[in-house]
Amino acid sequence: MGTIRPIPAAVAAVGVVILTLVGYGVWNSGSISDDRSGEAPAAESPAGFTFFDVGINTQIDDALRRDLERQLGSDAIGYRLPITLEFNYKGFLADHFPEIDRLNRALNAPFGERKEHDTLVLMYRRAHKMETPFDYVELVFSNHTKRPLLFRIEPAGVGPAILDTLIDKYGPPRTIQWDDGDAKTLWWEDHTDLLFASVSPNRFGTPVYRFRIVFTRNIETMLKREIAEQQDREQQRRKAGEKAF
Repeated sequence: MGTIRPIPAAVAAVGVVILTLVGYGVWNSGSISDDRSGEAPAAESPAGFTFFDVGINTQIDDALRRDLERQLGSDAIGYRLPITLEFNYKGFLADHFPEIDRLNRALNAPFGERKEHDTLVLMYRRAHKMETPFDYVELVFSNHTKRPLLFRIEPAGVGPAILDTLIDKYGPPRTIQWDDGDAKTLWWEDHTDLLFASVSPNRFGTPVYRFRIVFTRNIETMLKREIAEQQDREQQRRKAGEKAF
């Protein structure tokens, strides 16, 4: 009989973080849904994809920021920043995800001008110093509803383990091959929200893993509010012009 060796503390810590990464709340169906109806969950439901228990209905506040800081290190914060959903290569969304491409075009000006949104963005670049296996984490929230819009996550050397755990947790993903078959993107869907895992080689041929969660329902809500606010401003300008004469 072989000797049972204790698990090194660092490996155990990585395992805990990976399980936290893929943890999720109450699923309506108990599995990934192909329902494209876009029906939002109840406001109090934590349903869907989460990262450190932050999901579609989570609202960012000081207490949550302190909790994230304990796990990911100090954050850099930005306000009123542009949002781009494009990734992998220019045109990837148009080629494979036309609905997400539609959202991306609505979020950005047609000729490349800077288009800002009422956002709160938390960026973490020191997570590896907190013994969590991430090189970079970016969490984009609506500054109006305080709910998440987009998460970008770059792991530090544990991409395969995270991917395996995602597959165990959410089931077999759908897969898209690109870059002449040298790269691939795996994806899961909950209602219309999407979880992506992209794997592509760097210039040395080493696979690089990048994960992102797109909270499409929250993005749609933000865009509808922006359109309504723009219409209100235009109406006020028209009224002001009428009063001038």
